[in-house]
Amino acid sequence: MAVEVNFKDLRAAVVDLNKSGLIKKQVVLVGVAKEKIYEDFMAAMDKIEDDPETKEFPKGAEIALAYFNKMVDEEKKDKAETVEKEKPAKAAKEKPAKAAKEKPEKAEKPAKEKKDKPKKEKKEAGPSRKLTLYTEWAKSKQKLTAEQLHKTQSDLSLNTIKGWVKGWANGKRLPAGAKK
Repeated sequence: MAVEVNFKDLRAAVVDLNKSGLIKKQVVLVGVAKEKIYEDFMAAMDKIEDDPETKEFPKGAEIALAYFNKMVDEEKKDKAETVEKEKPAKAAKEKPAKAAKEKPEKAEKPAKEKKDKPKKEKKEAGPSRKLTLYTEWAKSKQKLTAEQLHKTQSDLSLNTIKGWVKGWANGKRLPAGAKK
């Protein structure tokens, strides 16, 4: 909403429109933001058709009509000002015209169909590999070496296990669920 709206004037126009009976659904004033009230009011006024006999706006909402016309004029004026502000900036950026190359239009590709992937079965959650190694190491009263632990969990690298064991010996880097 670029146009500054005076809520007192807007409220008076909405009350006048609601009392006129020209609209089926009344514009709500309570518990709604000013911008929303303004949008609803302008939309409701746009929907009201001119009287077919007199070709004029129906009688009964003179305050609403005056406010509506005022706001339409301000919106047009505001639009014209923003266009004028943008034009000088574009004129300064103009570059010398280059020979325009015509690019052949690309043929539109048909939309790709999504393939149904087989769903992976979820493994049941159990203790982590780090926790199982830690419990083995703790049961041996810290006597097992990294090489001996590597034999039980060969899918982990030896260096990883060495780092863990060093940390565990110092009381650091314990796995989640480990008891000291």
